[in-house]
Amino acid sequence: MNFLKTFFYLLLIAVTVTFLNFIGAFSVLNEWSYDIFERYTPQSHAKVLFIEAQSQEQGEQTWLKLLTLLKEKNAKQVVFTFLPQGGAFYCQAKQYGNVIFARQHDDKLATECEIEIGLVDIPPQNYGLYTKQYNAFQINGQIYPALERLAAQHFLGKPLHFSETEYRVHFGKAVDEFPKLTLESVLSGGLVSELIEQRSVLIGLAPSNAGLHTPLAITHDVTISMPQYQMLALNTLLTEKIFTTFDTRQIFLWLLIPIAISLFLYGLLKIEQKWKFSVIFVGIYIILAWLLYRYANILFPFLEMSIAQLFIDWILIHNKFVTSNRQLQEILVDNSFKLEDKIKAEHFTTTEYWAQLVVMLNQILNLNRLIILEWKPGVNKAEEVKALACTIAELQQANYKKEPYTTAIRKKYLYQLDKPLLKPVDVDENQYLMPLIFGGDVLGFLVMTMETAKPFDYYQFNEGVNDFAKPISQSLYHRQYGELRKAAETVVDHIKNKALYKTLDKPLIALEHQLSILENLINDLETATILYDIFGTAIIVNKNMNHLSQIFGLIEHQKNALDFMSYLLDTEQAQDYFRELLFKQGTIVRHVTLTASGVERFFVLHLQNFSSQEMVGGTEFDIKQGILCQLFDITQMKLLSTLKEQIAERLIFQFRNDMQSIMTASQLLSGDEIGIDERLMIAEILQTKVDSDMEILEEVEKQLNIQLDATKKAIVEIYPINAKEVVLEAMGILTEAAVERQVKLQSHLPDLVSLVYASPKGLSLLISDMLKLLIEDAVENTEISIELQEEDKWITYTLKNTGFGLPNERFQKYLFDDEKVNRGELSIDEEQWDFKISENASDRFADKTFDQFKALRDAIPYVTVWGGTLKAESHVGKGMYFELRLKGFI
Repeated sequence: MNFLKTFFYLLLIAVTVTFLNFIGAFSVLNEWSYDIFERYTPQSHAKVLFIEAQSQEQGEQTWLKLLTLLKEKNAKQVVFTFLPQGGAFYCQAKQYGNVIFARQHDDKLATECEIEIGLVDIPPQNYGLYTKQYNAFQINGQIYPALERLAAQHFLGKPLHFSETEYRVHFGKAVDEFPKLTLESVLSGGLVSELIEQRSVLIGLAPSNAGLHTPLAITHDVTISMPQYQMLALNTLLTEKIFTTFDTRQIFLWLLIPIAISLFLYGLLKIEQKWKFSVIFVGIYIILAWLLYRYANILFPFLEMSIAQLFIDWILIHNKFVTSNRQLQEILVDNSFKLEDKIKAEHFTTTEYWAQLVVMLNQILNLNRLIILEWKPGVNKAEEVKALACTIAELQQANYKKEPYTTAIRKKYLYQLDKPLLKPVDVDENQYLMPLIFGGDVLGFLVMTMETAKPFDYYQFNEGVNDFAKPISQSLYHRQYGELRKAAETVVDHIKNKALYKTLDKPLIALEHQLSILENLINDLETATILYDIFGTAIIVNKNMNHLSQIFGLIEHQKNALDFMSYLLDTEQAQDYFRELLFKQGTIVRHVTLTASGVERFFVLHLQNFSSQEMVGGTEFDIKQGILCQLFDITQMKLLSTLKEQIAERLIFQFRNDMQSIMTASQLLSGDEIGIDERLMIAEILQTKVDSDMEILEEVEKQLNIQLDATKKAIVEIYPINAKEVVLEAMGILTEAAVERQVKLQSHLPDLVSLVYASPKGLSLLISDMLKLLIEDAVENTEISIELQEEDKWITYTLKNTGFGLPNERFQKYLFDDEKVNRGELSIDEEQWDFKISENASDRFADKTFDQFKALRDAIPYVTVWGGTLKAESHVGKGMYFELRLKGFI
């Protein structure tokens, strides 16, 4: 909808609302609204007293008496709405000077006295509703004032000027709110001075027919007589409540304001915001109308403007919604076609694809017969896609609206048939029916049979069928879509046959399924992975990366690629790498080390940008989409490499010494100075040395050939490791704790010691756990001794302190009294130990070191796996002692 068309509709609304106002369609609502305004407006004092006479034929004396009484009570003005009988009466009224009479323009006067006379007539009405009164009449080209105007000018002592011949009567007060007396009560002495002072006394006749329909009929459900209407009109002029109203032309001009506002805000606001602003502007119109009513006596056409505002906004919002919806449809249809083109739906229409699928299902599920049925929209009969060992002719029921299809659709899972769907064959079979559902629509069925004599696991069969059903359903959808494309069905055809949304929905479901697979794949990768967009903002962070981030404090850095790289590398280097990734389409590979809480791990940082190929102006470009960041954990490989380097170094050292010995022995054998017995002894020594070296070579070869098994997460590892390094590492970790407890860690380590069989990290933790117990138990200003000795290919670690100690029996229980430890299993159940011992220093120790005891207990089985032993003793007042013996290597 273009601008001119929209503007035409808005003008049409303004014209329509103006016309409805012209014919009085809003009169009831307007008057009801003005009545509400009046309730919240301070009420003015009524300036008219109404005296009701039953007839104008009361006699001249009656009227003279009435005038006399009113004169005595100081009535400021007397207004007759009719011409009473009696000529002398008019002359008397002339003398009073404040009496005004009413007559219609054709009434004859029965007196020659010049009296004040105002004209009266039936007030103007708007489709049966009386709201206005004349202020003057034009007769034969001469202007005559109306009764109310003449009386008001006399009462106020000033002329009243009007721009029109009509004015709106103010209906703020109901008729019964005006002071009212009957002629009989006045003549009988019922007149009070306070009642008539500063008031105009209006004398009118009692109604003889149905009253006038005024706004009071709407707000108070009453009709009023002509004299009462004149009373309200006179009170309007006396209180100067003359309201300004707008004619049809002016109202139309006012209605252009909502049009201007709506057109201005149309392009700036969203749909939901537009409705809010519409309500706000309606509220503004109402408030403005009340303020003008209250302070300026203007009847503002707020109702017409509010209705116009809402209708105009509805037109504009509907226009915006339709336009947006059309654009969205075009985008979705275009994208759905692009998605289907990428999937290559024609592939699913080939016989080869379905033949291959049927063969695969048969081999995996071990079926006897199989048929894939397709259910096309608007067709009730089954159509065969592909079958194995049967045909569609063997179906005993092909109508999808009948059993057993309806039951299978209702259940939505694998359904074992009670009655055969395929015609029985010579062998006994169980028949199964599986609905193929994609995007909430049933696209077909799998009909399968299996021989009862074959081994059968229903749970496994059901799980397998369910796994295959979804991709087969998706393939059926692509098959149907491919056939539609072959038939050259256009978007218009889709809209006409109401298949558009189905066409849009399915590719999106297929795309969502593929995206879910990719997200799950990335999330489940063993490699810590982050996917960044082209601006370096994290899109996907897999669970292994989150796990690493929690350990090494990377949570705040992983959100941005540059920040993440700067944390792992230095800032300047990270910026250079980031630019290289974006502009040179390179791959960055760097080694990084992460350390936290004594945990050190080694990684390979792999950064690579990824892009897509897009055609621009007939030329294919690589459009960069983002950055793939991965951290490959090489801690285990680095550890193996380090250990193998140590083995090689030790082997070289050992062989160098042995070769020196062999060369010396060889020189002795080549000499003539030694005898036969000595030669035999030297030869035996050489043979022993060679045999020993061969054994060493075999053991070294076995250790060097150890391969890292990524499928196993081994808790216990056994390698030949440096026996001294683990001690130094443990001491380094606990130096601060020792200083805090004011104890000294003293090591006695030989310069050269053989490698030892253990886990490098496990042995370090074990020694650390023993040292923690010793530090916690030690007396201040004492030493904790750590000794390392080698004897007969055994390495012995001795750790002891001078401390408070524990009763040895209880100490042994804390460490070794567990069946699983005695059996050498690799894990220990957590137990709640009873530490209710005597109140001495050992109580404090036991309470504080429960975690250390648990950690040490958990490590004891590993010692057994390493082929070693652990002994421990504790004595009250002396301290603790640990002895760890492990196998040596070379």
